Amino acid sequence: MLALVTVLGCAFCFGCLVLSIGAGLYYVAEFAEERPTVMKRFILYAIYTVALLHIGTVLIDRLPVLRVFFSLGCLASSYLLIPEYPMIEYTNPMFIVDILLSFANHVQWFLFFIDDPASGQAGFWQITGFFVLMVWAVPLGILVSLVSPSSFLPTTTTATVNQKARKRQNAIKALLGQYNGKLAAWFGGGETDSYYAHNY
Repeated sequence: MLALVTVLGCAFCFGCLVLSIGAGLYYVAEFAEERPTVMKRFILYAIYTVALLHIGTVLIDRLPVLRVFFSLGCLASSYLLIPEYPMIEYTNPMFIVDILLSFANHVQWFLFFIDDPASGQAGFWQITGFFVLMVWAVPLGILVSLVSPSSFLPTTTTATVNQKARKRQNAIKALLGQYNGKLAAWFGGGETDSYYAHNY
């Protein structure tokens, strides 16, 4: 019985963790949609900062030069997406290349911390901090800024007669919004909303 309680408790904690991450991604995606200029500046500064930190790991911690250069190349591919920000689509070939490079960067550092004897001195939290800041921060910043291609709606205004204004819809926010709606429907959210609508 104790084993069953342990499994259920771990499953509950994992579910709460997933929901917390989803809520955080939704907030960041909404922020990126409403304040694209600030988010663009944040991603740009993050690329500069992470690049400097990578150089510091070579000079101070003596991390493998080739691995660090590959990570710098991944940051360079992310930097090439900045001119198109905030209109980055998931069908953009450059974005696809950047995601593939980011995945390869994750794999190479994962293998490094597994195979390299010198990396055995690093603890769990040190490795986690390295991955969050040095490997995942920039790709996640770009990922939550994705724009769905269906959100490119041509409009006409008095200020721009011959131009097309694009209405941005964040792809991550739209995806999480659909998931939230299905989750609410699965738990009977519609009945609860109608109850409050009639009684309050």
